This record gives sequence, C-alpha cells and structure tokens, in this order.
Amino acid sequence: MPYETGMIDTRVGVSVSRRWSVEGLVHIMLDSSADVSGFYRAQALWRIGKSTLQPFLAFGAAGEFSRYSWPEYRYNDYQTGEPRVIPAGHDFHIEAPWYPTATIGFERALAPHLAVRAELTAAFGVNDYGVAVALLPAVSVSIPIGRYAAGAR
Repeated sequence: MPYETGMIDTRVGVSVSRRWSVEGLVHIMLDSSADVSGFYRAQALWRIGKSTLQPFLAFGAAGEFSRYSWPEYRYNDYQTGEPRVIPAGHDFHIEAPWYPTATIGFERALAPHLAVRAELTAAFGVNDYGVAVALLPAVSVSIPIGRYAAGAR
C-alpha cells in the first residue's frame, strides 16, 4: 500500500466512447529506500452526465514495483581472516495487480488541448490486520494528444 510520500504520476488513456475510457497509470514514489519504486494501475473511467465540470467514477486494479541495487561489499572473515566478497547486484520486483481501486473525481476542459483533473482514489489491500484502505488524492493537468472531448467548450 502507498506510504507517506509524494509521487510523480504518468497517465495514458484511450476513449472508447464519449462516456467511457480506459487508462493506465504509473505512480513513482519520490522518497523511497529503493532505487525506483511505485505503483501501476489500470482502470475503466466512466464520465457521468455532461457539463463543463465533468464528474467521473473509475474502477480498476493496482500493483507494486521496485528496483533495489547494492554495491560490492568486501570484508574479512572474522574466524579465518580470509577476504570475502559479496558481489554488487540488483533486484527488480513487480507484483500482479492484486489491489482493487475505486476513484471519484472531476475534470474541467480549459481548452481543446488542456484539462485540469482532481480525484480521490481508494486502493484496498489485505494485510495481517484485515483490510487496509489507502486514500490517494491527486490534482493534475492533462495535455491530450488528440482533441479533448469531455466537457469541451
């Protein structure tokens, strides 16, 4: 589940109709003991109604990823005094998208190629204490490659 840190997000979405789109997201954690770590999500987004301030709901799933590396470590065996070496290495881990997510939010088209979006995502996970819920608030600016259709002027 997410930790108390800021994240940088990247989102790619494809509209399948005026009301529905499919999105993929990557959240990179800024303050982490790993070289790189974060979460990824896939979700279906449903735009509710039609207005300049466009409300939406999204449902999907999230998974985690991390990459750790370590330098070579040299030491002398404390019993024999012989030199020992632990080679440098790295480990990459990616977890299947086991965490269900639900999002509520709104977006506002400012121009055909510019929109602002605010959302709150709840990610659910099971741990030793039961079900954990992580709340992920986000505010973002979207710069669509194609023309922005939802709620555009």
